[in-house]
Amino acid sequence: MNIIGDSHIHIYKNWLPAKLYHMEHATAWGLLNENNKSGSHAKIKDLLTKLDVRNTIVFMFGEIDCRYLIWIKSIETNKELIEVIDETVSRYMKFLISIKFLDDRLDLIVHGVPPAGWHSDKNYADRLIRAKITQAFNIRLKIACKEVEIDFFDTEVYFKHLADEDGLLLKKNSSDEVHIDADKVNVSEIFIQFFEGQI
Repeated sequence: MNIIGDSHIHIYKNWLPAKLYHMEHATAWGLLNENNKSGSHAKIKDLLTKLDVRNTIVFMFGEIDCRYLIWIKSIETNKELIEVIDETVSRYMKFLISIKFLDDRLDLIVHGVPPAGWHSDKNYADRLIRAKITQAFNIRLKIACKEVEIDFFDTEVYFKHLADEDGLLLKKNSSDEVHIDADKVNVSEIFIQFFEGQI
């Protein structure tokens, strides 16, 4: 199992069979750009030439987008949030489809964005708005994955117990108000059950 994504991949750090590949500062929006600032597009394409295609590849991006990029782009372009969410999902899917067709043996899973955290910043939207953005992003991404027959790990379902009624990550499940604490919550077991078709 290979998991490629932003810093949230580390929720699986205690799952020994999983190999984690952190693409620092990478966003779902930026993956499509071959010359993006994080270099994630080129790094992923290069990485895929070295991985065993027999092993499943999980893509886990979008949290940075949901935390502030979608909000900022909405303000800068004077577009509704849902428009920017749809554009972001569309760009992410175009990248994923390009990966899927690199080699028809590739087994891909797209991982939903974990519940929104409590951390605040002047560049972030209100916590409740961030939670709504994350939920909408995951819903749109799930639909898009189904249309192209890519498996989707639905965090709105499988991580629901980690969040409060508003969709915000419960503080007891996080050490920094942004990430799920892998030492407190064993999300690996949930993903294993999903992967093995038990849930």
